[in-house]
Amino acid sequence: GGQRKIAFENWIDEDGDGYYEDIEIAIANEDGTDAVNITNTPNLVERHPVWSRDGRRLAFARETAVDTEEQDIIVADLSVVDGLVVSIESNLTADGVGGPLMGVPVSQPDWARTQDLLVINAQDASGTWAEPQRSATERNPEP
Repeated sequence: GGQRKIAFENWIDEDGDGYYEDIEIAIANEDGTDAVNITNTPNLVERHPVWSRDGRRLAFARETAVDTEEQDIIVADLSVVDGLVVSIESNLTADGVGGPLMGVPVSQPDWARTQDLLVINAQDASGTWAEPQRSATERNPEP
């Protein structure tokens, strides 16, 4: 098998002014070699990457628009094709997706330890951030 991968936030100061205009999600070998940016969304901030238990999927939060604090929860199904990392994304909370989290402020995904479910922070109608709960299921079909 291949070397295990780490996922991390890649903070980018595009013009060298000390202000990070962009935060991307990248993966690399455990020793830091062969880093690859998997999001490639200039000026949209992605944060809080976390691997699924099987190591095939990566969940993270992404701004819904430039310079907003609203986020969507994204799951990237990752594979390697001809030596290149291929990422197929599913947005679990976007408008139009439907379900209980559409339009609800969300952040910080994590995978449940015993099931193939995502645990996220969500804000209730009063604007209070709820304790993390199992709130969204992974919608990718089994291979």
